Amino acid sequence: MINYPYNLHSHTFFGDGKNTPEEMAAAAFSKGFKTYGFSEHSVLPWYESWCMTPYGQDEYIKKVNRLKKEYEGKMEIALGIEMDLNSDYTEKQLNQFDYIISSVHSVTSPDGKICYADASENKMVEGIEIMGGANIFAEKYFENVVRASRREKADILGHFDLVLKYNQSAKFIDENAKWYRDLALSAAGEVAKSGIIVEVNTGAISRKARSIPYPTKEIIGYMNEKGVRFILSSDTHATDTLDCFFDGSIELLKSCNVKTLVTYENGQFGEMKI
Repeated sequence: MINYPYNLHSHTFFGDGKNTPEEMAAAAFSKGFKTYGFSEHSVLPWYESWCMTPYGQDEYIKKVNRLKKEYEGKMEIALGIEMDLNSDYTEKQLNQFDYIISSVHSVTSPDGKICYADASENKMVEGIEIMGGANIFAEKYFENVVRASRREKADILGHFDLVLKYNQSAKFIDENAKWYRDLALSAAGEVAKSGIIVEVNTGAISRKARSIPYPTKEIIGYMNEKGVRFILSSDTHATDTLDCFFDGSIELLKSCNVKTLVTYENGQFGEMKI
């Protein structure tokens, strides 16, 4: 029995996941999840292999809606989407989804180049060079995070400090440096004002990039003082990482004096004590 039987952030072969929606749902059910949400990467104005295509999105919606009926009365299936800041959807398109995770994966250079924070370590190095330094990259990244937190219809803010994905050994950014702490805490304060639910995301742990979730402990503590509500997710891309580091994350949240986590049942967000 898992202590937190909810996960709204997951990926399948419609994006950059390894498994089919059927395989992911079956694995979630076997682990005892009450609610399992699919949140494939949104369609971008340009092609990226990790995102849905317009046709793929139509098929994704049909597939998840079929799974909703299949698991009715056994496990709640929710149809979500991870909306990249660069994606442009109409209100009608957004209304197809039960919930929206608003996420930032990149920054844009002055000459229009897209620089990704999570594609690979080599891409991160390249992006820092294009942007003119890690401090500029981080500044633009957190500007985008604040914008993402204010996006209309967004329910959850994904991986707040994804910019640290390849920074486990402070390779690019000194996380204790005043400039970085000021930047991250300022963005955290702005996110808190938005009222959006903030995700505690263990995805980088499952992919062996980090040993701690997003956001960092300092940011969680600061956001908690500002009244932010948190939801836990594994940002899973495979059947074997559905609840990756959930127990460890709950202990981390408790150490930050977080008392509750957001849940999702019967199509509604709620809360549970931890």
